[in-house]
Amino acid sequence: MLIAALILSLVLGLFSTIRYRKVFNPFTMEAYFTVLFMIVPQLFLVTTSPNPEYYFWSDVVIMIYIVSIFAGTLINVNSFKLKPIENVHTVNTLNILLYAALVAPLIPFLLSKGISAQGFRAFYETVVFSKYASFYELSKLVLYFLIFFKLINRQRFSFGVLILFPLVFFYGSRFVILDFIIYLCVFLEQFRDLSMRRIIAVCLVGAAAILLYSTYQFTTARLSEMLVSYFDIYRNQAFVINKLMDGDIDYFHGEIYASSYLKYIPRIIWEGKPKAFGFAILNYAIFPEKAAKGYMPSFGLGTAFADFGFISIVLIGVMGGFIRNFFYRLFAKSKSNLSFFLFIFPFSFVTNFFILFYIFVDFLLTRWSSKKDAPSNQQLNVTDP
Repeated sequence: MLIAALILSLVLGLFSTIRYRKVFNPFTMEAYFTVLFMIVPQLFLVTTSPNPEYYFWSDVVIMIYIVSIFAGTLINVNSFKLKPIENVHTVNTLNILLYAALVAPLIPFLLSKGISAQGFRAFYETVVFSKYASFYELSKLVLYFLIFFKLINRQRFSFGVLILFPLVFFYGSRFVILDFIIYLCVFLEQFRDLSMRRIIAVCLVGAAAILLYSTYQFTTARLSEMLVSYFDIYRNQAFVINKLMDGDIDYFHGEIYASSYLKYIPRIIWEGKPKAFGFAILNYAIFPEKAAKGYMPSFGLGTAFADFGFISIVLIGVMGGFIRNFFYRLFAKSKSNLSFFLFIFPFSFVTNFFILFYIFVDFLLTRWSSKKDAPSNQQLNVTDP
C-alpha cells in the first residue's frame, strides 16, 4: 500500500509539474512533507514489518490526503494582480527591529549551549519547551520575510542576504533549513527562471547540506535515534488511527485544530496557557504520564484524523490544495513580493497578520510620501499681480 502511495504521489507530482511547467507548483509545495517524511522513510517497513495489515488504514489515509490535495489544486477561481510592497527598505527596517526584539530573550539559551552544530540542536530542544517557544517560532518567520524581501527587491544575493542566511542554521532545526531551501528554489525558479535541471541541482546541494549539518549535530547514537524517529511518526500515526477506528478513543470534533493557534501566544504573556493544546491534546489523551514529562511524539496525519476522521483528511487536503493553487495563480499574475509570501507560506492567521501589517505600513508610507511631494495650496493658487 505504501509503495502504491509513493507511485501515486510521483504520478500526480509529474502531472502537476507538466501542468504548471514548474517543479515547485501548488501540488508539490503542499504534498512534499508527506511524501518526504511520511512515505519515503517508511518504505523500509514494507519488508521489515511483521504485521503489514496493521498499517492498512494509515496508508489509506495517506493516499486519500495526497489525492485530496491534488483535487484541491484543480479548483480554479479567478485571481487578480496584487500590488507589491513598495517601501521595502522601511518595512525591512521594522522587521530588523522586530527580529532583534524576538531573538533577544533567546540569546541566553543559545549562548548557554555553545556556538556549534550540537549546541544549536541543544538550544532548539530547550527553547521549544520553554515559555519563549512563541518567540522562536515568530522570529524564524520574520527572518524569512527579511531575507526574501531583500532577495526579491534586489533580484540578487546582496551582502545583507549573505549575512542573514547563516542565521537559519542557528535555529538548530533541519526543517528551518529545509523550508528556506524550498523558498529559495521557488525564488530561483520564478524570478530567475532557472531550468528544471538547475533547480534539481540546488535541491541536491541543499539535501547534502542538511545531511552534513545533521551529522555534526548528533553523535552516531543520536543520529540513529533521529532516523528511527521518522519511523515512529508512521507507527504513531497507525496507532492513533487504529485506536479511533476501533472506538478505543473518541474523536475530538475540531478541538485539536481550533486550539493549535494557542502556540502563537507566548507563555510569558499568558502564564496560565493550557499545556494541552493542538497536537499535545492527543498526546495527553493517549500518553498522559509521558506527556506530563514533556514526551510529545508526532502522530503525522493522525492528528488531523483525530478531529473528524476521514472527513478531516479530505477537507484539509482539498482546502490546502485549493488555497495553494489560488495563491499560485495570484503569484503568477503579480510576481510581487506579497504574492510570493502568500504562495510559499502555509495559510495561517500569523502569516496573514504579518502580511496585512506590511500592507498597512506601506499604505501609510505611500500616502505620506504623496502628500509630501504634492504642491501646496499656495503654489496652486498663485495669480498674476
